[in-house]
Amino acid sequence: MRKTENSVALACAHCGDPCNVDSPRIGDKYFCCPGCKTVYELLHQHELDSYYAIEQTPGIRPGDSKQENRFAYLDDETIRGKILDFSDGSSARVTFSVPQIHCSSCIWLLENLHRLNSAILSSQVDFPRREATILFRIADLSLSDLVRLMASIGYEPDITLADLNKTGRDTSFRRLYTQLAIAGFCFGNVMLLSFPEYLGLDVSNKPAWTEIFGYLNILLALPVFLYCASDYFRSAYHGLRQRQINMDVPIALGISILFSRSLYNILALKQAGYMDSLCALVFLLLVGRLYQKKTYHSLSFDRDYRSYLPISVMRLKSGIEENIGLTSLAVGDRIRIRNRELVPADSILISGEGHIDYSFVTGESEPVAISSGQRVYAGGRQIGAAIELDVIKEPSQSYLMQLWTQTAKAIAEQPGVTTLANKVSRIFTPSIIFVAFAAAFYWRAIDPSRALDAATAVLIIACPCALALSTPFALGTIHRIFGRAGLFLQSPDVIERMASISKVVFDKTGTITQTGTSVPVFEGDELTEKLQDIIFAVVRQSTHPLSQAIADSITSYADYSIEDFIEVPGLGLEARVGGHSIKTGSREWVGLEGEAADINTARVYIAIDGRVIGFYRFAGQYRPQLQETIETIGRQAEIALLTGDSDGERDNIRALFGGEADIRFRQSPQDKLAFVSDAMKSGEQVLMIGDGLNDAGALKSASVGISIMENHSSFSPACDGILEAESFAKLPRMMKMAKTGVTIIKTSFVISFFYNILGLAFAVQGLLSPVIAAVLMPASSISVVVFTTITSALAARKRGL
Repeated sequence: MRKTENSVALACAHCGDPCNVDSPRIGDKYFCCPGCKTVYELLHQHELDSYYAIEQTPGIRPGDSKQENRFAYLDDETIRGKILDFSDGSSARVTFSVPQIHCSSCIWLLENLHRLNSAILSSQVDFPRREATILFRIADLSLSDLVRLMASIGYEPDITLADLNKTGRDTSFRRLYTQLAIAGFCFGNVMLLSFPEYLGLDVSNKPAWTEIFGYLNILLALPVFLYCASDYFRSAYHGLRQRQINMDVPIALGISILFSRSLYNILALKQAGYMDSLCALVFLLLVGRLYQKKTYHSLSFDRDYRSYLPISVMRLKSGIEENIGLTSLAVGDRIRIRNRELVPADSILISGEGHIDYSFVTGESEPVAISSGQRVYAGGRQIGAAIELDVIKEPSQSYLMQLWTQTAKAIAEQPGVTTLANKVSRIFTPSIIFVAFAAAFYWRAIDPSRALDAATAVLIIACPCALALSTPFALGTIHRIFGRAGLFLQSPDVIERMASISKVVFDKTGTITQTGTSVPVFEGDELTEKLQDIIFAVVRQSTHPLSQAIADSITSYADYSIEDFIEVPGLGLEARVGGHSIKTGSREWVGLEGEAADINTARVYIAIDGRVIGFYRFAGQYRPQLQETIETIGRQAEIALLTGDSDGERDNIRALFGGEADIRFRQSPQDKLAFVSDAMKSGEQVLMIGDGLNDAGALKSASVGISIMENHSSFSPACDGILEAESFAKLPRMMKMAKTGVTIIKTSFVISFFYNILGLAFAVQGLLSPVIAAVLMPASSISVVVFTTITSALAARKRGL
């Protein structure tokens, strides 16, 4: 750093790098380069100064901005088509890898890109993956300009076109394996050269060999220190530059002290040094890191590829409909998408009128009209009559899961145990550094030979890795257990919210009642084949359980075309078929007044050309073990039932739910949303359980929204979890398991603290060598992982999950 006569040491107001009084400045703020000054001005101009209030000097120094055309290749239509996740001509969605993301300020800035350019509609950051998903108006902002904007503020995406078409092979471990191999090779050879010291052989009569072995040890230790341990130094440096002491700071400090002391012993004192301990330390640290990375990768892999979303699709084969799993869908298949169903793969519209709601992709709820021959993107929802599509791209459940997780509600605060872990980690590392220096000063006065070992052992053995691992591994294990038991959650964090539920709200139809167990009986005018064909043409457009039951009851039908189809949640269906106007649904929907004579059964009324011709009667079929399930949940939380049906089954429902439950009839979707919102405002933690059709608003506004899935093709990203219908009776046990999971996490915190206190008690006395400490450090991580995994599995088995 260049200094003038009157220069003083200053830090860049944007990135924290050193600068001086001669550096660019704005008022009393100095900048290390014109690039940082430009970024600061840009943020200030758009009133984004809060970026600097979250973290001190959080910025990244922007790269070379002179090469204006280096992103021009992104405007090539072929390349752009490979990079974009979605594009409907007006808006586009893209996911970038942004390795520069390192702190909460980065997340805040990238999620406020829309304030830098109004053509950016939204942006979301996945911090663990270092990814940013951006939705923008492609007519107003090209892909190259978007990347150029991100690069100008220091967050240039990592775009590797060669990786776009790669499948299957994961190369993220290559560097770690290389470091581990080098560290292991050097460790073995340094130990070999140190055998005379281990065996206590007297080599004083041949000092030349001692020096030669010492120099060879230095040569072998250099790649270990400079390359194998470089990630620890890099992480510690970035943390200190941001005025933060992360968990790699004490490790980097311990390695540096051990290496420096060994150099002094070998070069100045002509002694053996501790290069064997250094190489062993780094090798064992890398083994521990590999173990952590493998287990984290396993959790991510399970979530993305094994815990498949329970979704199926209607495939047409030789004119016959069949429900198949998404994994069985292939390019070239023809599928039928009904009203409110998601399109599972990029396709071409073949027949029908496409009105695609891309709100789960773009956030815009206005349906896009699609003509025959046009492309329909995965994640869109058909609004209107059923359409037929030809699949042109392999379906991706990981993409649907991405849509699912990105529609999650914004939680004002982090879950409790996650917040606790973060707070403890921030205090833990500075405290350990203080203890290490205190131990060094103490032993320097009493026994200088122990000072270095004591300080280094403290820095290594008290790594808070075990503390950091306890929450993700406990929640990840329970997340997988729930998946095997039939409950698929957006993320393990939902488990924490489940543990604090104080009120459970049920929907009725399709939630506590089951479909497909009784055949609907028609009462009214005679149903001719033509009338049945007309009714079938309408009800098969809907995914509502009662509509599907009617469709399944009609065994033969003619394929009528349908026009002007609409479905009003909670009321019914309307369309024109074969020149006739037809309505199916509630009494109010078809124009009848008053109560039905038989109020103890569900009914779907049929009106053709304004005249009611009769109704389908459904015997009430509640789920198996419903009363036992409700009673068990009632011992854990308050219970409420909201249904759009009339109060004809009040006595039956009251007998099931008990006298204290809040039961409300004739509730519209808006009424359900208002009920849940009011409960949340009063301080309740609400679990809403519905069928995902008429309850989307209530599911989304609740603390946890779970959709019961009997027909897997009606998957809805509005919820936090999907519960298979046959697993409904397991719900009380899952709620208890969520509470047990939080208890396991807190217990693992205690175990981690106990381990660190015990280890520190020996380390400060100089009784632990750095190598022993390096062995014990990954052992502590393993012990926490084993504890959380085994106890979670045992608790799940005890509850029959």
